[in-house]
Amino acid sequence: MALTGYPTRRLRLVSAQEGGPRDQAHGLDDGVQSYQFGSFELVPAERLLLRDGRPTALRARTFDVLVALATRAGQLVTREQLLDWVWPGLVVEENNLSVQINALRKVLGSAFLATVPGRGYRFVGDVVVARRGTPSGTHHPNASAQQRPTHLPAEVSGLIGRDSDKAALEALMQRETLVSIVGSGGIGKTRLAQALLHAARDGFEHGVCFVELAQVQSSAAVPVAIAAALGLRLSSDGESEGDALLALARSAATLEVLVALDNAEHVLAGVAASAQALLSAAPRVRVLVTSQLRLGLSREWVYRLGPLAVADAKASPEEAIGSGAVALFVKRAQALDHRFALDASNVEMVIDLCRRLDGSALAIELAAARLSLLGLPRLVQTLDQRLGLLTHGARNAPARQQTLRAALEWSHSLLSPIEQLVFRRLAVFVGSASLSHVQRVIADRPDAVTALSTGGVSDGVSDWAALDALGSLVDRSLVSMADGRDDSEPRYRLLDSPLALAREHLLQSGELPSLRRQHAQHLLCVLEATHADLLAGRLRHDRMAETLAPDIDNGHAALDWALHDDPGLALRLAPLLSMAMGRHRYSEASRLWSKLEPLLDATAALPAHDAAIAALYCAEHWQSSRIQHTRTRAEQAVASARAAGLPEVAFMALKMVAGACWRAGDRRGMEAVVAEVAASEQPQWSAYIRSHGAGARAWQSLLSGDNPQAIHWFKQQAELHRLAGMHDGGAVCNIAGA
Repeated sequence: MALTGYPTRRLRLVSAQEGGPRDQAHGLDDGVQSYQFGSFELVPAERLLLRDGRPTALRARTFDVLVALATRAGQLVTREQLLDWVWPGLVVEENNLSVQINALRKVLGSAFLATVPGRGYRFVGDVVVARRGTPSGTHHPNASAQQRPTHLPAEVSGLIGRDSDKAALEALMQRETLVSIVGSGGIGKTRLAQALLHAARDGFEHGVCFVELAQVQSSAAVPVAIAAALGLRLSSDGESEGDALLALARSAATLEVLVALDNAEHVLAGVAASAQALLSAAPRVRVLVTSQLRLGLSREWVYRLGPLAVADAKASPEEAIGSGAVALFVKRAQALDHRFALDASNVEMVIDLCRRLDGSALAIELAAARLSLLGLPRLVQTLDQRLGLLTHGARNAPARQQTLRAALEWSHSLLSPIEQLVFRRLAVFVGSASLSHVQRVIADRPDAVTALSTGGVSDGVSDWAALDALGSLVDRSLVSMADGRDDSEPRYRLLDSPLALAREHLLQSGELPSLRRQHAQHLLCVLEATHADLLAGRLRHDRMAETLAPDIDNGHAALDWALHDDPGLALRLAPLLSMAMGRHRYSEASRLWSKLEPLLDATAALPAHDAAIAALYCAEHWQSSRIQHTRTRAEQAVASARAAGLPEVAFMALKMVAGACWRAGDRRGMEAVVAEVAASEQPQWSAYIRSHGAGARAWQSLLSGDNPQAIHWFKQQAELHRLAGMHDGGAVCNIAGA
């Protein structure tokens, strides 16, 4: 029975040791042991290329091209012949051959391969043929005709900061038959997998096999690629009625081997089907997968590979070098410039750089390559242009890892249209955002579709579609999820490097203006609802501060937009944002009011409700530093609140007036204020509101010299602060002072 989803063909798998049509096509002489040229020795029977006696890694197709050319040294080999010999029975694009030729030239240099334009290629080096039983001139005692190729690089370099990951995975692989290393592009999955295979190669009867899938174009081609890497070849002359998947499974049934399938994310269905078929038919096969997404199989164990550890911001050089991210940067930097050293003068900048690069191994290596050109301070300063800055990867790295942009675009290209839309719209947030905030801003709603369609294309994304896409972005490690308190919503944020790409795509989409309005409007709704709960006593003041603190940066971004595009909205945002910041971010709030107070002076153009709230929290901010200014704003708040029918706001503003009167020694003004406080206070008001009245009465008692009465009111204020969840240190100090 043919497995669904794959073309059914008459195939069988022939082991590399059996020879078959492909070896005959290559014209290999059974008596030949090796072909020697320059410092190289080619051993076709063992699929080995040695350089100065040491194995040199080549991919399977690249090796086949080399065999076809080196065994015909001096002869013209046409492109058509190479395609027939290297890809027998398959239809492939001619550019695949060019890719293999380029890969060969990177290994051999340009001395051995000559291109005959429009016709093909010629191997031009002097080749010495050695036959079995004849000294070859090159000794490789570990070579064995029965040893299968691993397709691993001779050495795995740069595995830094992954000792605990390697140990955990080794333990997991001893227990489980299918393990997936999942993580973002460039995080270091491939190097970790290669290190694991090197360590495990003697633990399996038939060794280990590393299968590179980056150049596999379709899921249907995955079993073919696995077969080729295992030394098994597809043949069209078999009698089996099964397809490539079934043929692979049957042929591997007797193997004991660890197979690593690298870069699986773009052919996930084919990898899942191949892994399932292998494990079902071959009980001694174990499969290791690297991917940006899990396969979704029931027997799969997922190991999520996180970023390299980054040292604390104030760590010493000795402490910092113990973190994987810093150690990797230092090693790569010293490889390019031996004079570089981590010391007290630069450790803080190196830590900051590694943190802003999300602990990504690829990004850190690309940054280290720029160090000698820019110097460390300039390198850190220009990280905001990282997509243009980090562009010099290793020459032997895959194209998608030559630059940071290429790595990110590769990940982006694998997203569905809705996932791409959610990805770019997330760039409107600064820092993190709660799930409800993400859904309200990113999803298209009836009142937002028209606005979005004027600034971009509305794709009708529902709340649930946005949630599903967000989950996929988290799975792909493009978005991080951080849990807040036990009873709070999780928060999501784009990692810094994906954020740079998302901002570009958002600008290109034309959606940014409408999204920024939605962002600011929803943040205002959150602030106003929280403020209403505080005044009504449904929310304690300390809990309000915890709830709003994560959105302060979003608030600043919304306010900056509104100042230019919607001043009325800016004036509604500013006071509540100032309230949320409190005294712990006083300098930020001072800058905020310096921008906003000119709008507050235009009271005729403001609704009384908005003017009252704005003047109240402006007065509250300045009450400890600008006494007369506080009184002016507080009196403005009282007048606007009365006009708007907001007695609670007027009551709280009177406390600001009372404090200004006490500092100015204004007894008459104080008596008038306290009389208004006494006449307007309502017993059903929350402790938060009533604490303002107790404070006004305490200041009046102090000013009149009645210290015992002042102590009474300060104690009452402290108790109301406690009930409201407010910091009562000021009230306690006032009791002591009185």
